[in-house]
Amino acid sequence: MERAKRIGMATHLVQDPFSPANSERRKNADWCISYIRNYGRGNSPQEHGKPQDLRDEIAKSGDEAMRATAATHKYLQFVAKAIYGKVRPDPAAVSEAATDFDRFVADILRLC
Repeated sequence: MERAKRIGMATHLVQDPFSPANSERRKNADWCISYIRNYGRGNSPQEHGKPQDLRDEIAKSGDEAMRATAATHKYLQFVAKAIYGKVRPDPAAVSEAATDFDRFVADILRLC
């Protein structure tokens, strides 16, 4: 149960950077992150609104939602590979999952 909880929390971290309430991405620059919004400090329109921000309704935005879904799918694939590698044990699967993770972070969380 604890593993599922951690996977869910990390999935949220994968999806948040695609929400316009949390970051700005340059769509014409391969979706790199150009700005990360502050949550909890400041109240300028540029920062994340609280307690809620209408820009957080990602389901209403086509491109962001599609990219967040694709990122989640990639993330869950290498998590499954890592879990399989630990349970079996299969060191090659664990190593591949670690490499996949590094590529994923470099791609999905890339700053401009």
